[in-house]
Amino acid sequence: MNRSRSVVSSCRALLAALVLVTVGPGQTHAPKLDLALKDAKTALHSGDTSKAMEILRKADSRVRDPKAQKLLSYAYQMRGREYFDAKKMDLAYRSYFAANRITPGQASVLQSLGVITFKLKRSREAETYMKRVLKKNPDNAQALAILGAIAENRDNVGAASKYYKRAAKQSPERQDYRAMATKLGREAKVEGKFVTLDKGNFRVQIERGKHVGVEKAVRSVHQYLEQAYRDLTKELGASPRQRITVVIYNKTQYRRVSNVHSWARASFDGMVRVAIQRWPGDREALRKDLRHELTHAFLRGLHPKTPTWLHEGLAQVIEGRNAKGAASLFRNGKYKVLPIRALLDNFTDTKDAETANVGYAQALALVGYLKRQGGRRQLQSLLRGLDRSGDSKKALRLVYGKSIEELMKAALK
Repeated sequence: MNRSRSVVSSCRALLAALVLVTVGPGQTHAPKLDLALKDAKTALHSGDTSKAMEILRKADSRVRDPKAQKLLSYAYQMRGREYFDAKKMDLAYRSYFAANRITPGQASVLQSLGVITFKLKRSREAETYMKRVLKKNPDNAQALAILGAIAENRDNVGAASKYYKRAAKQSPERQDYRAMATKLGREAKVEGKFVTLDKGNFRVQIERGKHVGVEKAVRSVHQYLEQAYRDLTKELGASPRQRITVVIYNKTQYRRVSNVHSWARASFDGMVRVAIQRWPGDREALRKDLRHELTHAFLRGLHPKTPTWLHEGLAQVIEGRNAKGAASLFRNGKYKVLPIRALLDNFTDTKDAETANVGYAQALALVGYLKRQGGRRQLQSLLRGLDRSGDSKKALRLVYGKSIEELMKAALK
């Protein structure tokens, strides 16, 4: 989820103010330095940051003129913005870091560094930068939102909700901030008495003492999770680096905190969330739900470009659903085949349970067929191909040698 829509400050706008500074009669700059500053400004206006930097480094190698240093800092910021727009985050970070070293403590540079380190998943650095921004401007909405996201990732939903609430107050047009504040506020209210168990590959959160059936299920839940973790590691050839958080609710609690459609029984939104309704009567349904949502957690962590149809198809395969049985629903006319364009879209984003069921069945039939044809190795190749291009049609043709239309037709035979 991209909660930190880029508002990295435009260095060109900042440069415009600097360019207004001209060399006046009372200044003591050497003529060569004055000419160099003028040439550097011209180069920056034309977007040639490399030329500007070269001019400034040569002209200011000994003098360390404040205006030249400030102009060089802006040049690094402009270059950082170029790298940022090109999604070259490591290079963007280096450029903004250089700018901060030349002119330390500029709020706009610190904010840019916070955004970039957050995108690079270096949350501790991002937190440090954004807290420094807040010291200079306590009402900076983007800094507040990123700190909210970091707190949420650490399962501190109470703090996360407060940060998003402050961000929404400062940027009322940002409905996503308001929505996150509301969502996390509900979670904080429900999960305030939950306890956390860190064990093995999982962090399990549950309300202790009140719901006896839920509490008795914890050991079985953890066993199901660890077995599913082993199966998925074998299936995908790798496993996530961090522990996966699983939150267990009763039915009422789950409906209060989840934003999923009414037809959904469990969900994954960065955490696996599942409701236990009856124990031990729901053990098999729970085991399937956990395997399904854990598949989403693995794919999100290992292959973030995986499209919805492959997410849901593979999750159902791992869950243990019958792919051939799903295909028969289309052959016997119970379900009408979705157009490929609709399948490639996010068919889960609907309130219509029937449309969702068709999409799930079609995805299951297709992924089941792909697995029968090429096994887990080709599925892993498909995921790696999607990592590179994000294009389902291209990746399928490269790995399986056929178009998605041909593969879908064969899967439903």
